Amino acid sequence: MHKVLVLLSTYNGEKYLEEQLDSLYNQKEVDVEILVRDDGSTDKTLDILENYARKKGKISIIKGKNIGWKMSFMELVKACPKSEYYAFCDQDDVWLPEKLSVAVGKLQEMPRGGNLYFSNLKAYRNGTVEGDVKKGNLYFDKYRCMINCQAYGCTMVFNDALMSLVKSSLPNIECPHDFWFYQVGVLTGNVFYDDNSYILYRLHEKNQIGAKLNKKSLWQRRLTTLKTKSHDNERETYAKSLLQCYGDKMDKGTIEIVSAVADYRNNFKAFFSLLFSRKYIVGSFINDLILKMRILLKRL
Repeated sequence: MHKVLVLLSTYNGEKYLEEQLDSLYNQKEVDVEILVRDDGSTDKTLDILENYARKKGKISIIKGKNIGWKMSFMELVKACPKSEYYAFCDQDDVWLPEKLSVAVGKLQEMPRGGNLYFSNLKAYRNGTVEGDVKKGNLYFDKYRCMINCQAYGCTMVFNDALMSLVKSSLPNIECPHDFWFYQVGVLTGNVFYDDNSYILYRLHEKNQIGAKLNKKSLWQRRLTTLKTKSHDNERETYAKSLLQCYGDKMDKGTIEIVSAVADYRNNFKAFFSLLFSRKYIVGSFINDLILKMRILLKRL
């Protein structure tokens, strides 16, 4: 059986953690190992993890200080041992038994190189499945990946070639693990999206995707991020770091795509290229309008 190392970051997750862990142990036709980094939990999360380690094994635990989910997942990337395949995991979802075996099967069909698989997911609230989060097939390419992350980290499964590339030059910035692996996969390797769902994505008050399903909350979030400077020039920062870390693995055309985002504030050609481009887009009228506003304000 193919070996998959699951990378799980936990923080005060006692409410749903056992159900998630059970679903990991119930994966079919793959050999699952679990590496957990606890981000300074103060509830019974560590007790639950240690209990599973004693009774079921195949789980290693890193006890860390609270540094936030972004840095916690990247610490897992730094610390993880070599495996055939890897999967990111949140602490509060439920994985269907075939989730990893389906992903591995798709990855084996892909060309050689750094390969990434991600899938749709089903909204899951109070024990009820509410349906797929995404509707229809996604369209993504090198241009769009510079603007928007289409992939959910909790559905990502990828091979050792991609992990090895990322670990060869880790970014020195704080960034979401899913966005980083998605961008590196699209820009340097191969990415496959599965419109089927093999994960129940739990919606609750602390869940950001759950908020996106609510139109009022979605608009509040859009307006807040546009007014504040908390996300200013994140895409520019990521683009510069991508070039620094993996520019030697990109062809000339890819470098030009990334450089346009990296240089847009200091290069008029890059600025107007982004502003009037029909390629650097999110894909919906409202989101693209907000995107153009951020470019005009030089807050991309």
